[in-house]
Amino acid sequence: MTISDQDIVYWVDLAFIAAACFAFLLTLPRRFIRFSTPLERNVSIKLLKGSPPIERPAEDTSSSSPVDSVTSTIPTDDGRGGLYRRSAAAASPTKRHRGFLLEAASRVRSCLQSFTLFSVTSEKTAGRLVFIFLYIVAIVAACFAHTDPFAKPNRLGFVVASQIPIAVALSTKTSIVTLLTSKGYEKLNFLHRCVGITIFVVANFHFLGHIYGFALTGTLHKKLKQPFVIWGIFTLIGIYALFLSSLPFVRRRSYSLFRAFHFIGIVLVLVCVNFHRHQTRKFIAVAAGLYGADLILRFTLRQKITKAYLYAVPELGMTRVEIPSIRGGWRAGQHIRLRVLTGMGPTMWFETHPFSIVSVSSDNHLNNNELGDGLVLMCKRVGGWTERLYALASSARSEEKAVCVRVSLDGPYGGLADVVLTNYTAALLVAGGSGITFSLGLVEDMVQKASRFQTNLRIIHLVWIVKNHTNYRALAAEFESLNARCIASGYSLRFKVSIFCTRESITSVSSTQENAPILREENDGSKFKMVDTGRPDLPAILDTIANDAAVKQWRNGISVCVCGPVELAHKVRESVRKLRTRSQVGGVYLHEETFGW
Repeated sequence: MTISDQDIVYWVDLAFIAAACFAFLLTLPRRFIRFSTPLERNVSIKLLKGSPPIERPAEDTSSSSPVDSVTSTIPTDDGRGGLYRRSAAAASPTKRHRGFLLEAASRVRSCLQSFTLFSVTSEKTAGRLVFIFLYIVAIVAACFAHTDPFAKPNRLGFVVASQIPIAVALSTKTSIVTLLTSKGYEKLNFLHRCVGITIFVVANFHFLGHIYGFALTGTLHKKLKQPFVIWGIFTLIGIYALFLSSLPFVRRRSYSLFRAFHFIGIVLVLVCVNFHRHQTRKFIAVAAGLYGADLILRFTLRQKITKAYLYAVPELGMTRVEIPSIRGGWRAGQHIRLRVLTGMGPTMWFETHPFSIVSVSSDNHLNNNELGDGLVLMCKRVGGWTERLYALASSARSEEKAVCVRVSLDGPYGGLADVVLTNYTAALLVAGGSGITFSLGLVEDMVQKASRFQTNLRIIHLVWIVKNHTNYRALAAEFESLNARCIASGYSLRFKVSIFCTRESITSVSSTQENAPILREENDGSKFKMVDTGRPDLPAILDTIANDAAVKQWRNGISVCVCGPVELAHKVRESVRKLRTRSQVGGVYLHEETFGW
């Protein structure tokens, strides 16, 4: 029986769809746990506007850092119209069960982690390489099944066309793939790049195969004048534009150039393939539909244009962006793509950049009177756009306190998917430099839920790696506030901060600033804050938390979240992989956020 080229690629695409549906089934236990938790039912796909404060409190930047925005008031409204304060005896952790399915999945995952977390390179793990290998095997099978692709290169053209919808689905920020897998677009980016490289390689073999065949028959000059060949050449030009603009050195040095050529390339490919062969139009229609649906959903649900207030934070080299009109709609750990519409000049207003949300959504507040500063972002000075943003924030006159601009917000995106950190026994958060913005958002959320006794957490350990003492001084009051709120909540939650200065000695820190916060403060016999030099011993820190949990028979697992450079994520990943007591503490969940993606 002869199988047509179209049938082959249809079956391959159906296999990929089946794999996505299987991934959806694997996410069901965590989704059930999440949506059975009242505070985690926010679907986090749309930013919610609320009534901002009638009068914004004046901020004296000369006496306090503008980064201190966390209220230390502990709400006591029980939601039933009365005020109460629970005694320490009543403040025992709520007993929660992670569920049989999630517990079984956790055990299986613990057994597999030693392999899946093995780092082949600092960015590639064995788990990711397995997905890439299976994908390549499927594509090779589609190219060679029942045919010789070098003698009949038409099959290769159908393979290219069939992979265009998959590449689009993996690149769009609001797609069916992210819905099924609970993974943000940035987590699926490695698969998107793999599909893109595959399209580039197969398209070149398809083109060269036809050129070779035309040359053998002596019809090359005649064929090159035919419309379908001309459209095919323009398609290949579009694929080259996509591939060359995606090279790491191009993408990192000029993101605007990368986006411009990507847009030109995808338009060329979608239009030219449509005219190259009419049999491929159904694939192009699916790709265009996915891309169009993403644009419609983003502009109708996720896009917001509003006012924002900019504050320069010189101690951190960051710009604090406050959007008081946005009150909810996100979960801790998610990020926003920010575009500043005014004040950035004629060439930078169209650029968008992702930033982690530092503040807590109003969905997790006890009442609407404790809404803080709305949505808060912290933008590190690392390039031309962020340098311009910091200069704009620094231009505020002293009597204005801040610079008011119009911004466009796109999001929220990413985050911890369906994972509920408060269902674990302990949380280890590792931040490198500006990665503290991601970690602070998680800590704020966990402390807020602890004040409502909606948590299983017993330990929160934040490890922050900075260059010098001026970085952590800007957040010293923030850490003090978080620790005070943990104590005042009456909940048996221990909060610890370990700060490591990589470019200064502890004596120089002490002599440089008389009031440098390097004192070890005791909290019920444990060190709340510790400042040290050098780099942290991450395996030892994780072992200490795991041993403490094992001794006290806490078996709800440990969550480890890292945000920082790729090298830091690699070290944390290796620490988790080599932990031998994973099964004794109920498993270890690892979440990575790296700079640059």
